[in-house]
Amino acid sequence: DVVAVIMGKYEDSIAPNPDAEATVEAKKELEQWRDYQERGLVKYGSDWLTPAQRDLRLRDAFLEVSEARLQIKQGDLDKARRILDRMLRTNPQDVSALYLTGVIEFKTANTARARESFEKVRDLVPGHPPTLVNLAGISIEQDNHVRALTFLAEAMNQEPGNREILDNVAEALELMPPKAAASRQAED
Repeated sequence: DVVAVIMGKYEDSIAPNPDAEATVEAKKELEQWRDYQERGLVKYGSDWLTPAQRDLRLRDAFLEVSEARLQIKQGDLDKARRILDRMLRTNPQDVSALYLTGVIEFKTANTARARESFEKVRDLVPGHPPTLVNLAGISIEQDNHVRALTFLAEAMNQEPGNREILDNVAEALELMPPKAAASRQAED
């Protein structure tokens, strides 16, 4: 249990200096953690909720992501963006909302914001092949073909037989300028 581990760390830091000023603050925080544990709360985004409340939020998030995907497919990127922005205000680490935000930014040629969204997804879910493929696409647009191949190699390592990834690798190699084609990444 994560809460128990955190509480143990607080207790360990308090024990050597029980009267120090920092210890007083640590004791307050420890009491807050005990309260979370006693009430059976779990963290969702930046909020502490009961498991039932968290499950409702997860259900709502699933429905919102489904609606955002539909809006993207229908070409209403503004409506999809509004849905995703609302989701990210509630939970800034919602992987689906971050990923779809990256897709919208990439589609609208805002590569800096797309990269930022995809990098956040990559931090939260290392090795996520669709994210890696999108980061490769952004790298190609920015004329960084060697970096693109690094992302694609990582995606292939995650899903070796995935035909879409292999097709992306073939396209990346076809678009590569001669200097990049002679690189070690291209040979691997």
